[in-house]
Amino acid sequence: ELSAADMTGAVADKSGLITKNGKPIGVRRGGRNYVGFPTGNRLINVRVPKGYDWYPMFRGRLVAINDEPIGTRFAEDERARRTVEREFNLSHSGQMPPHNQVLQGQWTANEADGLSIEQGVAETIGAKLGDTLRFDIAGQLHEARVTSVRKVDWGSMRANFFVIYPLAEMPDLPVTFMAAFRAPDATAAPGFDNALTKRFPNVT
Repeated sequence: ELSAADMTGAVADKSGLITKNGKPIGVRRGGRNYVGFPTGNRLINVRVPKGYDWYPMFRGRLVAINDEPIGTRFAEDERARRTVEREFNLSHSGQMPPHNQVLQGQWTANEADGLSIEQGVAETIGAKLGDTLRFDIAGQLHEARVTSVRKVDWGSMRANFFVIYPLAEMPDLPVTFMAAFRAPDATAAPGFDNALTKRFPNVT
């Protein structure tokens, strides 16, 4: 069962799903709080290990760097232009992902006008510490300074992002959530995938 410490700050919805800080941690059944995910009359233990990834994700299009429109800035740079013509996967978090590494600058939690950029895309678009990037996010313009450059292992199968705002909350943005976890072995928990999608039909 979930301990009293586990339940501090946690809430249960009408279906019995228990969440804490936006993360599912268990289920409530018969007035008791369990770690796990219900499938039929069984409860599969899904207590997640340290390093479990759960991040908000939203998409944005880079429109300007230091007030210079990207169409002008990259008129003669085809590689950079291809990069910025597509939307970026963005996120926000009060803490830097532990599987990322800061190469330049400093990650400062809840720095209102800061952002952290991935090393490769920073090199492609010529963004440096102190530069101001402006993104169009669902019709809203967000401008922030580059305060850190991160190294990201794209082959790690972890949740990674080109740009992260070091903010615990960005309530005005429409977000989805991205998770990375290890599913139970099929022999130990048959039907887990089907049970998961049945219980949460909006999971993709």
